[in-house]
Amino acid sequence: NGTGGFDEAGRDYVIVLNPGQETPLPWSNVMANPTFGTVITASGSAYTWSENSRENRLTPFANDPVTDPTAEALFVRDDETGQAWCPTPGPMVRTLAHGRFVVRHGAGRTRFESATHGIRQRLDVFVDVRDPVKVSVLSLTNESGRARRLSLYAYNEWVLGPPQAGQGRHVVTELDPNTGGK
Repeated sequence: NGTGGFDEAGRDYVIVLNPGQETPLPWSNVMANPTFGTVITASGSAYTWSENSRENRLTPFANDPVTDPTAEALFVRDDETGQAWCPTPGPMVRTLAHGRFVVRHGAGRTRFESATHGIRQRLDVFVDVRDPVKVSVLSLTNESGRARRLSLYAYNEWVLGPPQAGQGRHVVTELDPNTGGK
C-alpha cells in the first residue's frame, strides 16, 4: 500500500514513515497478557491498562484517529544543544532532520528504528508474558563521531481508573530543555 506491509517471513507488519509521511489512520498493535496490556500505534501513541482495558486504565485512551494523541512518550535531549526528539515518529512534530522511521508491529512487541542528530535509535516495547509489566528498551548508538551527552525523559499522564470527560486530549509537542517538559 506504499506505507507498510508484512515482511518476507510474514511475522511483522513493517511501516516505513519518511519525513512528513503518516499512516492514513493510527495503525495499532495490542500487546497483552491475561491481566495487563498496552496499545501502541505506528506514531508511538500508547495507553496502558491493568485487569480491564476500560475500567482500569493506567494512562488515558483518546480513541481519536485524526490527531492520535498520546499519554505516554519518551524524549531524548542533547544536553549541549538543547535539541530534543523522540525515538518514535510522534508526539513531537517531525522535520526532515528526523529522517525515516521504520516501525515493526509483531506478535507481542513493537519496534521503532530511526537515526537523527547523529544518533541511531531502536526502541522495543513489549508486555511481559505473565507479569503486569510493560517494558521499553531504548538502544542508542552514537554515529556523530564526537562525544555526546544525552538525557532521556519519560512522560506519562496517569489516570488510574475509568475514562473521564476530556481525558487523553493533551499532546506533548515540545520539550523545554530547562525543565524536561512543557
